[in-house]
Amino acid sequence: MAAQPLLKAGLRRSIGTGNNTMVWSDNWLPDAKPRPATPCGPSFNPNLRVSDLIDPTSHAWNLTRLQSIIAKEDVPLIMSLRIPRTQRLDSYCWAPTKSGAYTVQSGYVLATELDSAHALPSVSEPSTTCLKAKVWTLKTSRKIKHFIWSALSDSVPVCSRLSDRHCSIDRYCPRCGADDESVNHLLFECPPSAQTWALAHIPHSPGLFPSSSTYSNLNHLLWPAKGLGVPSSILDNVPWILWFIWKARNDKIFNGADISPLDTVQIALSEADNWRLAQIIHKAHADEEFLPQTSAQPLGHRCSFDASWHQDDALFGGGMVLTDRDGEKTFGSFTSNRGLTPLHAELHALLWAMKSTLQLDHLDMTFETDCQQLVKIIEDEKEEDWPSLMVEFEEFYYLHSMFNSCSLCFIPRSCNVRADGLAKGARARGVIFSHVNSRLPCWMAQTNHSELS
Repeated sequence: MAAQPLLKAGLRRSIGTGNNTMVWSDNWLPDAKPRPATPCGPSFNPNLRVSDLIDPTSHAWNLTRLQSIIAKEDVPLIMSLRIPRTQRLDSYCWAPTKSGAYTVQSGYVLATELDSAHALPSVSEPSTTCLKAKVWTLKTSRKIKHFIWSALSDSVPVCSRLSDRHCSIDRYCPRCGADDESVNHLLFECPPSAQTWALAHIPHSPGLFPSSSTYSNLNHLLWPAKGLGVPSSILDNVPWILWFIWKARNDKIFNGADISPLDTVQIALSEADNWRLAQIIHKAHADEEFLPQTSAQPLGHRCSFDASWHQDDALFGGGMVLTDRDGEKTFGSFTSNRGLTPLHAELHALLWAMKSTLQLDHLDMTFETDCQQLVKIIEDEKEEDWPSLMVEFEEFYYLHSMFNSCSLCFIPRSCNVRADGLAKGARARGVIFSHVNSRLPCWMAQTNHSELS
């Protein structure tokens, strides 16, 4: 119940039949923040439903009615929403994420924004926000990033924190017996921890490191230490040293094992080297996987497509280059009302390319895109994780069923410059249109002559 205001601020109605969504009171417009539609005059029907704006015959938005009762700036937003083929009920999606699925991170960001909007002026104090953001850019594993972020947030379950939360009565340090085991004591002040830092060749700087503040110590290790002459080869191992100090402490509590500072340093350095080696191997495999295929050409026709989207433009552009078995090319481009995100635009461009190739009676197709995320979503078949794209996925599977064979593959951006040029040229025109032909119109030839010739 306490989280209801937060959910109401971030949820947007996802239109199905439109029977359960009120035009003037429910948050259903795909704007920067979910909101109801705005009437264009003082007199309006308060009980109007979204279904009343859909033409029952064509099953499309009734543009004439939209323009007559809704503010003109809201009409393009409504027209960008696809109406599902199936008669499914209206549902909800989470507006702050591209997928439409709720995440703790996006909820936290929205909650912070809401608190800031209602907060009273206060005396400014040192903030850990910048340092917390820095943590997520560290070159280390995700679990270690999360641990360091938790240390900055004072949420590591050390004895003093557990006692404060009435989970334990003991506050003393399990390694050295100090009266109070805080996060800073665990990582920097406990004698085994201090020895670990010395063996890792992290120099002690009087007044800077170590200090009585977790924030100051981590800030020193992640930023100023490099400027003071500490080599990057040493500082790059800091995340693993922090992690294995924590592991050594837990081994003492749960296994009764005393891990020496020297062993802690050696294990940390070994794990850091192994992780960096794994990243190099993974990158090499990824580069091999996405090299353009030169020897084995896909069967049937190939169609590369792309979208051009900008948050300040009311329209987005799409382009495609269809190459048949004989090498003959057909070019196409279109514009449409801007969707929520670039990913929406990429998927809309794919749907338009699928419709266009079906109209040309090409039933064996390989579609090519430089949007790796789109390929992954469709390959993994996890469209249920993307509520904001539910209608588009319904359309995709319907069109997919009309091909004899149909596949989607990733190509590097450098291999997709023709479709990209068509998409950008279409968006630059600023009018809604659709064009598919073996010959380029004059405006396209002039805009992208070097890329398209």
